[in-house]
Amino acid sequence: MKNKSILLVLPALALICSCSSEPGSDYKEIDATTAKAEAKQIETNVESKSFTLPNKVTYTFSSSASGKDKNGNTGANLKGSSSLDLENKYVHFCLEGDAFGENGGSGKMEGWSYIKDNQFVAAIESGATKAYSLVSIEGGEQEFDSFVKKANLNSDTLIGMAKEFADEIADYASAKLDITIGTAGIKSESKFFKGSGDGDLKLEYKQSFESSSYSYNEEGKFVLGSYLPTYFYYKKTGNFDGAAFQSESKFQFDWGKCDLNYPNLDSFTLNASAL
Repeated sequence: MKNKSILLVLPALALICSCSSEPGSDYKEIDATTAKAEAKQIETNVESKSFTLPNKVTYTFSSSASGKDKNGNTGANLKGSSSLDLENKYVHFCLEGDAFGENGGSGKMEGWSYIKDNQFVAAIESGATKAYSLVSIEGGEQEFDSFVKKANLNSDTLIGMAKEFADEIADYASAKLDITIGTAGIKSESKFFKGSGDGDLKLEYKQSFESSSYSYNEEGKFVLGSYLPTYFYYKKTGNFDGAAFQSESKFQFDWGKCDLNYPNLDSFTLNASAL
C-alpha cells in the first residue's frame, strides 16, 4: 500500500514525545465494511473548510534497522523529539542517531526556532557547534512561518497526513486482504478497530512472503484519534540470499501538548546562518 510514502514524510517532521500506552489500544474490533465507511467519513471531515488543527503538537519518532534487504537498504538507527506551538511561535527538535555523529557514528542534533522579545531566534547545537541567528520581529513572523513550512509542520502537511492515514485504512478495508496463496508463498490479513469517539479508527495488518531466495514478515498499525493521526507502527523482518535483515519504525503524536524549552543563548555563538 502507501506506507512507504508515509515513512518518507514522517521523518521530515522530526517531532517527538512519549506516552504511557499505545494509542488505539482500547478500540473495539469492527468489520471491513464499517471501517471503510468510517475512513471515508474521516477524509470528508478533514477536507472540510471548517476543520482546524490544535495549535500545539508533540511527536515521537524512532527507527532502527539492521542487515540489507532486497532493495539494498542497510541498517541505521534514529530517534528524536520535537514540539510545535503555533500560538507561542515555537518549534523545538532533537535528533539522535547514526547520521549525526562524526565519521558516520552516533550523534545528536538539537534545534530551536521561535519568536521572543520581538526577535525571531534560530539556534542549533550539534557536537561542539552551538550557534544562533536573530531576525527583527518585522521579518521574524515570516521567517518562522517559512521554517514551519520547510519542516513539513504546516497545517496542509499535517491534514494531508490525516487523509493519508484514512485512505490507507480505506484501501485495506476495500481489498479485504485476508488471504493465503500457498503457491506464491503469500499470506495477508488485516483487522479494523473503532474507538468511542468520532474520528477514532485503527488498522492492524500482517503480511508475509516466502520464496527460495527471499522471505519476510511484515506488520503495521495506523491509528487515528479525533480525526487526527496519533500512531504509526511498522516492522519488517526477513532473509535475502541467506542474510537476515530487520527494520522497525514508530511514530506517535500528542496533540494539544508542547512544553516550551528555550535554549540558554549565553553559551551559543551568534551566527547569521545558524539554521
